[in-house]
Amino acid sequence: MFCEKCGNPVNDNDKFCQKCGAPVKPLNAAPQQAPEAPQPEVQPMQAPEAPQPEVQPVQAPEAPQPEVQPVQAPRPEVQPMQAPEGYQPVPPMADDFNQTNVQTVPPAEKKPFPKAAKLGIIFGGIGVAAVAAILVVIFAVIIPMTKPKIDLTKFVTVDLYEHGESVVDGKINGEFELDSRKIVDAYPQIFNGKPAALSALDSALYDIKVEYVDSSDTSNMDYGYKYVTFSNLKKDSEVKITIVLPEKDSFGYESLRTEESMIGASFAGGTVNVNIADSIEAEGYSVVDTENIDLLGYIEKNKLASAIVDSLGEVTMGILPFEAKFGSYTVKNESYESYAPSVYDANDNYITSIYLSFDKKAALKAGDKVTVSYDGDNSYMADNYGLVLEGKPFTYTVAMPEKLDEKSAKKNAEAIKKYITDHPELDSSYKKGDKLEVTDLYYVSWKDNSDYHDIVAIVRNSTQNYYCTLELETKGFFVNGEFIYGGYSSYAGSHGKSTDDAAKSNSYLEPNSKYYTATKLI
Repeated sequence: MFCEKCGNPVNDNDKFCQKCGAPVKPLNAAPQQAPEAPQPEVQPMQAPEAPQPEVQPVQAPEAPQPEVQPVQAPRPEVQPMQAPEGYQPVPPMADDFNQTNVQTVPPAEKKPFPKAAKLGIIFGGIGVAAVAAILVVIFAVIIPMTKPKIDLTKFVTVDLYEHGESVVDGKINGEFELDSRKIVDAYPQIFNGKPAALSALDSALYDIKVEYVDSSDTSNMDYGYKYVTFSNLKKDSEVKITIVLPEKDSFGYESLRTEESMIGASFAGGTVNVNIADSIEAEGYSVVDTENIDLLGYIEKNKLASAIVDSLGEVTMGILPFEAKFGSYTVKNESYESYAPSVYDANDNYITSIYLSFDKKAALKAGDKVTVSYDGDNSYMADNYGLVLEGKPFTYTVAMPEKLDEKSAKKNAEAIKKYITDHPELDSSYKKGDKLEVTDLYYVSWKDNSDYHDIVAIVRNSTQNYYCTLELETKGFFVNGEFIYGGYSSYAGSHGKSTDDAAKSNSYLEPNSKYYTATKLI
């Protein structure tokens, strides 16, 4: 049974609730109130503290207990039932409750704990312990094992120090380096969204040692941090590279550990073999052998060092134009005012220039002795281009050049003619190998400026059988009867069937011209 007022459990024989003191109706008592007026709705304590005369007492509806009158006074004065003799009722207020006044309830009979429940608890505890053990294994063993490990030997790159598009066999220089960009590209899931880790990566790698020993040349042993330079390797060299991580408490150890914690991965070192040939092929470079060039000997033999008349009309030292082959290289000097011949490879790509030096260059007089040599240390050419310069300095005795004017042109007309027939490439309209014949030759001076003059030749192309004019606009000169030309040439006039047809098409050769005077040499 339960108390109808507070819901506390009561025994069948209890007269009053041991918790709130409300009377307890026995099971054989009269029927309960009708549902229309349930007992909980009667609240005797709801009466106001002071009686209101204008409010009439509410008559309780017909019920099996007519003796219960509406409460007209505070609760302590209401005695709904007479307690048995000798029983002291417990006041209903919680503050006045006294355990000594409550009849002791005999303890409920203890029932044995179900066996199934005990087994459930036991197996449940075992399951919790097993899950905990699994988690320990996952976090202590499995997760560290599955933590990404970055093998740095896979990110060793080779940077070749090339010059142009080739490297010199036996003098291949460059460096081995840990490439941080390739690491980031290979592990985007680690570095994406971690700008601090990206910026710190280079610093962390800088403290990793890169070592190598070239078995074919132990003198090249070297080491560094993050990268190591090498030199004088061959195209077929195989180099063993070792990546060494900093040891605990050594320089760089903390920065590496910090980087690992930032990216949630670890770095690993090791050894890897690197083939230089693979890098050469990947970069598309060609391999050239060293070439010995005795340029000084060639210039001396061919009398290419000369006193010249420069563009300002001054006599100075220079090297006459030439083109010469040295193995797979071609050396050209395209202007007599230049003293730095250019070097081209087999594909006619410019590589470098070879600078020459004169111990005396200006204020020259006939008979002066000038020493011609290489300018400075050219050893870098062997390392960079495979060009080994040979030859000894030589002495040139100055022969004063003869300036080009009408008098010298008449004197050396045959030299001018020879120069034209020896150089059919002077004009793009001529084809190399075509046979040229000079039929007429003119010296042309400008009437308003005697410093400007030209040579106009009427040339017959006997291969293609036509006549045209060729203009040599230059301040050319003569040395020992040889015409030296290093200026500008141009083709003028249309193809004609005769010298007269060609002459008529050239404005320099107009009779009675107001601007030019043409003197026929041949």
